[in-house]
Amino acid sequence: TSTTRVIIVSVNFAGEIELEISLNLPPNFPLEPIKVEGLKRSGLPESKWKSALMSLQAHFRSSAFNGNIVEAIRKWQLNALKLFQGLEECPVCYSVVHPSDRSLPGPNCKQCKHRFHASCLYKWFKSSGNSTCPLCRALF
Repeated sequence: TSTTRVIIVSVNFAGEIELEISLNLPPNFPLEPIKVEGLKRSGLPESKWKSALMSLQAHFRSSAFNGNIVEAIRKWQLNALKLFQGLEECPVCYSVVHPSDRSLPGPNCKQCKHRFHASCLYKWFKSSGNSTCPLCRALF
């Protein structure tokens, strides 16, 4: 039989936004990624809730995740706070605060106006072989 270990994380931002997520650690963690599930949200639109969950899931799958779950949760809380303050997440890594260099999205596409982390753009330019926007493909 397989056992799943679960961590429940509750977050309250200024008494206005309450979130609760579960982190399901598979039996062979860290070889298999943690699964994130949203349990409860209040005071937060569905689109931002999905963004916050995707951000944490993406972090657990990224090379920046070093197995430190507490540090990952802290980064997620900071990222969620920035998201709730109206900052937009980077469409490449799904984070407001970059997981490794802690930068905020800066350069924006002149066409679609989305903002990206400089390191995410560099990675995109290098892998795609051209300097186009990852979303609308306009020249950057």
